[in-house]
Amino acid sequence: MLSSRVRILAHLTKTCSFRLVANAPKIASVRLIHAINNHPTGIQLKLSTEHPAWRDSVRAQFSTGVTKDEVERRVLAVCKSFDKISADKVTMTSHFINDLGLDSLDHVEVIMAVEDEFGFEIPDEHAEKLITPEHIAKYVLDREDL
Repeated sequence: MLSSRVRILAHLTKTCSFRLVANAPKIASVRLIHAINNHPTGIQLKLSTEHPAWRDSVRAQFSTGVTKDEVERRVLAVCKSFDKISADKVTMTSHFINDLGLDSLDHVEVIMAVEDEFGFEIPDEHAEKLITPEHIAKYVLDREDL
């Protein structure tokens, strides 16, 4: 029985692509477990966050916190990579609409890209007020769960 589980796991890791996320190893683990649990053999696995390796990994990654420079760098990188923004015009104080020429739909797309970058959802009523990269960085830094 165990050897068949090992073979299935080996098969799934070869046939399924899992993107490891540097700051969230749990995501890759959950994806792997989901793939195994949905395999036709019916094997069920559970993720335990009580495992010492998992706890130590999370503690090591998040004990130092996120620095202001890191958040600003990541926000600027997201903005510069947006196809409708000229990368050389982007600064922390650039207004998305007035300085960078985005419309409201483009602004929403930038906010969605920031959500993807940092892994949390920004409510619409907050997103409307995030009109510069500086505002976005401050909003991200004010989040308690980062």
